[in-house]
Amino acid sequence: MGIVLEYIEGRLSYHALARKYGIPSKSLILQWVRTFKELGEVGLLSKYTKQVYSV
Repeated sequence: MGIVLEYIEGRLSYHALARKYGIPSKSLILQWVRTFKELGEVGLLSKYTKQVYSV
């Protein structure tokens, strides 16, 4: 969420944010920003959780 807000507030570009946070591709940040603009904060929540079962 912080990376998306940094972009929206105009602090850094996609490319600069990717370098700052060690993200291999700026397209991932672009996808996060688009999702945030379309769905809001809820769109960025994890959709999958790893299920752990006791034996």
